[in-house]
Amino acid sequence: MALKLPLSGQQKVKLKHEDISAGNIHQEIEVLKGRLASEPKSTPNECAFCFLMPCVTQVHRPRWLGNGQRATPINSGVRKDLYKKYWFELQGRGAWDKIQYQLKKRQTLVNQYGQNHVWVNVAKKRDIMPECVLEFVRKLYPNPDGQPYMGHKWQ
Repeated sequence: MALKLPLSGQQKVKLKHEDISAGNIHQEIEVLKGRLASEPKSTPNECAFCFLMPCVTQVHRPRWLGNGQRATPINSGVRKDLYKKYWFELQGRGAWDKIQYQLKKRQTLVNQYGQNHVWVNVAKKRDIMPECVLEFVRKLYPNPDGQPYMGHKWQ
């Protein structure tokens, strides 16, 4: 079963920024793994990327999402605005506070930056958009052939 939203009585997994330093990120990962092990197992209907049930891209189709458009260079700006709106959707559903997400974020930071303390501290302040959202929005508003996607600002 998935971790419940904070409103259901479950505790939020919010670590204060002061408690997070590049030097102890490995310790944080071990603490989060321990918390995850004590949680009920996820269900088959839980999204493997946003850890919500159902996936944030499958709940409903908001009007602000639009109908998509053909591949064009301006789609990058359209996607940026949509990612911001999805950020609020994910926040409202408690996705950023889920233990699975916190663990994934820290493991990504370690894999990407190792012990580069400056980048780890910058990246910890940002959330990593789940792949389900990236793929969904990119299918609706694609780049032209040959134009790569930018990725996260801190990559």
